[in-house]
Amino acid sequence: MHLNYVWFPNDATFERLVASCPVLEDLKIDVLWNDGRVYRVQSRSLKRLRLLRSSSMVFDSVPGVVIDAPLLCYLRINDRVSETYIVNNLESNAKLDIHLDFGSEDFGETSVSWRSFLPAISKVMDLTICENNFKVIHHYSNLAPLPQFDNMSRLHVTLRVSELKWLPNFLECCPNLKSLIVAFNGDFEKMGSEEMNQISFLLGMTRIVDMTIFMYTSKVIRHYSLLEPLPQFGYMFGYMSHMHVTLSMSLIKWLPIFLESCPKLKSLVLVFLGSEKINQLSFSSVNPMCLLSSLQFVELDAQIMGFDEELLNLAKYFLENSSILQKITVHRNMHGSTYEGLISKFRRRSRLCQVILI
Repeated sequence: MHLNYVWFPNDATFERLVASCPVLEDLKIDVLWNDGRVYRVQSRSLKRLRLLRSSSMVFDSVPGVVIDAPLLCYLRINDRVSETYIVNNLESNAKLDIHLDFGSEDFGETSVSWRSFLPAISKVMDLTICENNFKVIHHYSNLAPLPQFDNMSRLHVTLRVSELKWLPNFLECCPNLKSLIVAFNGDFEKMGSEEMNQISFLLGMTRIVDMTIFMYTSKVIRHYSLLEPLPQFGYMFGYMSHMHVTLSMSLIKWLPIFLESCPKLKSLVLVFLGSEKINQLSFSSVNPMCLLSSLQFVELDAQIMGFDEELLNLAKYFLENSSILQKITVHRNMHGSTYEGLISKFRRRSRLCQVILI
């Protein structure tokens, strides 16, 4: 059920509407003005809830939202005006995506609301939080201990590079985290070496199994390298089995450093964006450990034209140096049989490796 621009004469009307749908599983509510209502979502069948609530008045606020749905497994909230959120009986395998202001951008005014909200969501398995909420959670941690997110296995957080120093404190509350996605906001070009050193937060994530690195992160690493040499992490990602990296082709020379840090890596996805090219693609003759003992799946994708030669050279590198590679997938821009003819001539260290051209 999708309620879009619906007006209710009182709070009880909406509550009765939801209660009268005994098999309702998916509910989406869009409230684009301040109607002054308390939205009580009480359902024994609801599994997915998406709530968008905003107001044209910058400092407008309304009483709040109450959610009591024991089967709820997906909750997405984008709410700038509700002063309180009460969430009861949230499933331990729930996926939560939040963007909340609790009716004010002043943390002092919203700290009480966060004090009751954080424990209510601490059982979720999958959490996505925006930059503002991450900042608020950090400020809250200075006033009171954060709850333990013992069930959380996946975290997607948006922040600024200067805020990376706060991330390890939050990760300590997530002892069973397996997948971490960090997206960056801000102008990294204006950052000095002290702020760029916050990239050392990676040292606190040695048990991460699955990591996605976005294009912006790649640019941060490049800018960091202009200030001082990249750190040598050793076997920092000793538990990493899957890595998805978006980067420019000019950064590919640092690939062996990342791979050397992931001795148990099984799956690697490389997506190339941007127009920066390199004069010559070459790697050290010493192969990272994962190529010899663990890497099984590689996917290469250049989402712009003009990088066919680089993709072929990368495919050649993995085919000739990966001992147990099972499949390599190449998203080609070049049409015809040119790819097939060239790749068929490459030596394959793993005889069982399958080449997929898309």
